[in-house]
Amino acid sequence: MTTPTITARTLGSMPALIERECGERALHQVFAGAGLPLRLIEERDFYIPQAALKSFVAGASDALGSQDIGLLAAPHLSVTDYGSWGDYVLGGATLGEAMNRALETVYLHASGDWLALIPRADDLLFAYRFADAGGPGYDDVAFVAAAVMRSIPRSFLGRDWSPDWLALDIAARPQRWLIEHAFGCDVRLGKGCVAFPVSRDLLLTPRPRRATCASVTLRDVVRDRRRSPPRTTIELVRELIRLRLGEGRPDLETVAEALDLGPRTLQRALASENMSYRNLARAVMTERACELLALPGMSVTNVAAEVGYSTPANFARAFAAQTGTSPSLFKSQQSQP
Repeated sequence: MTTPTITARTLGSMPALIERECGERALHQVFAGAGLPLRLIEERDFYIPQAALKSFVAGASDALGSQDIGLLAAPHLSVTDYGSWGDYVLGGATLGEAMNRALETVYLHASGDWLALIPRADDLLFAYRFADAGGPGYDDVAFVAAAVMRSIPRSFLGRDWSPDWLALDIAARPQRWLIEHAFGCDVRLGKGCVAFPVSRDLLLTPRPRRATCASVTLRDVVRDRRRSPPRTTIELVRELIRLRLGEGRPDLETVAEALDLGPRTLQRALASENMSYRNLARAVMTERACELLALPGMSVTNVAAEVGYSTPANFARAFAAQTGTSPSLFKSQQSQP
């Protein structure tokens, strides 16, 4: 089983918008409905299932009373919202180099997504396909993707630039003019991907002087992302368990919901990789506990709470079963020179 993922930076300003317009309680409900932990409000250096992103967007639209939250946000979105990856993309000397940087490194932003610059007779087609396209919440994801893609040529050609037309892989709708108004061009719905044309001569446009900023290398992006997107079921489940540590012990049902799977389906997927959810959760919690115990001033009681145990005694027994030593002894060993 391969589950497409995407960086949590894609949540952008939506959490702040929901809290501002609907309140903290509504924000918590949207996160819970998508199976995502609240720590993503502040921490974005994690990868989340694309299905969870769509659920979050659908929940955000419901909370805000708008079916087109992505369309409303489109005029304000930029690839720079994605942190160092966006800065690296726009660091290209020309528009063509910037677009090629996006193609070559999209794997650092999402797993399974497809981004291409397709030569045609008179121009090139800048095209993108979301790995988990379709279903509730996807229309807004497509609007966001189109806006972020458009921001790359706009950074070189000016904010007034718009393509001649925009293709979207969403169903036809009676109020297409709303989309055309947001993007300032003709819109074609029901296509196979998100795409728009770019004239060949524009690819040589140099980066504007005003856009000069600190250089960002590919290694900077890799360090910022810390790791590549999860590639296997085990890697992705590990990521989701790590995300939920501190909010109680993450259970199978909660993690399965974030993956848009049933608990039994997830169990079978892990079994196919010779792993059980219980053993994987224990391994992740022990790994995190070891990291925390090595911190000066971090007590065993605090560590127990951080990794989801109700009492230090329960934590100590589980830790000893996994490592062969007590948390207290392990901590004392870390402080020795």
